[in-house]
Amino acid sequence: MLQYDTDFNKDHRLTVLAGMNFTRNTNHSKDMGSQRATNDYIYTIEENPTTTIDGKVVTNVGDFRTALGETRSASLFGQFSYDYKAKYMVGGTLRYDGFSNFAPENKYALFPSISAGWNIDRENFWNANKTISALKLRASWVKRA
Repeated sequence: MLQYDTDFNKDHRLTVLAGMNFTRNTNHSKDMGSQRATNDYIYTIEENPTTTIDGKVVTNVGDFRTALGETRSASLFGQFSYDYKAKYMVGGTLRYDGFSNFAPENKYALFPSISAGWNIDRENFWNANKTISALKLRASWVKRA
């Protein structure tokens, strides 16, 4: 991640941020089940694998499977914020995300957002107001999935 902050003419502040993220998760699971065990607290299957019921040999193993899995995600992101005298603010974010579990036609998506704000309490006309010490008006838009 990289971040750049600057002030110019004492009234303007700008912050720009950019970064990336990659995550890979792998898992391996083993599931095994047994029936007709001597008790309910089985940590390993030590029972006979088969038994005879009504003259027929049946299995005591109710379930046995293994599974391997992997998920991957990757993101590129950028953000900026600007303010003038800490009164008027604008900011935006761009995020480009990919996730292996999404449908093939939707593996990647772009998520932009933008916001603007006004610190009304920093205006000269606000000094007379003793009841409300801070007031900010803010609007934003974001694209959701």
